[in-house]
Amino acid sequence: ALKYGAMESPHRRANKKLLDKADFFSMVFAHGDEIADDKLYSLGKMVKNGGGKAILKLVEDAKAESEPSEESDEK
Repeated sequence: ALKYGAMESPHRRANKKLLDKADFFSMVFAHGDEIADDKLYSLGKMVKNGGGKAILKLVEDAKAESEPSEESDEK
């Protein structure tokens, strides 16, 4: 939720927000199965109005990115 807050801050530089997003995605890649959606939703709401849904969407996006695609170059 803290990384989400940094990503949403109007006072943070764009390049730092990109780093925050990368950190957020890395945390989800490593610990996505440990995330309690109800708690994260509540924390997201504390960051900003509508933040609960937005942070859960980011987690969903990060989990989708972590799944290898059929077209992956990795073997």
